[in-house]
Amino acid sequence: MGLLCEIHRRRRAALAPPGVPPVLPPAGHEITAQANEDAGDLARVAAAGYYTLDPTGGQYLPTWKGAYLMTWKLMFPVGMIRWARKRRRARRELRNLGFPDSVIP
Repeated sequence: MGLLCEIHRRRRAALAPPGVPPVLPPAGHEITAQANEDAGDLARVAAAGYYTLDPTGGQYLPTWKGAYLMTWKLMFPVGMIRWARKRRRARRELRNLGFPDSVIP
């Protein structure tokens, strides 16, 4: 857990505009803020056509397009290519943040 916090701290220091404090939810409303962020994410993927809101159950369900694309992105060789690319980006970013190679999986 300490490593994850250190990665977050270094990314925040490297990526945040200087002098801009982090935006924190009001005390006691952290869960509501997270729920609102999740709802925004679901609305974004629904707008992209991956999910649709089921009017009877009030939950998001994958569309045919979304189910196909999500499955295709996991299948060989596309899934392996995407996984390898994501790992390369993560390694590069950790090196840029000053982590030793022994920390980088």
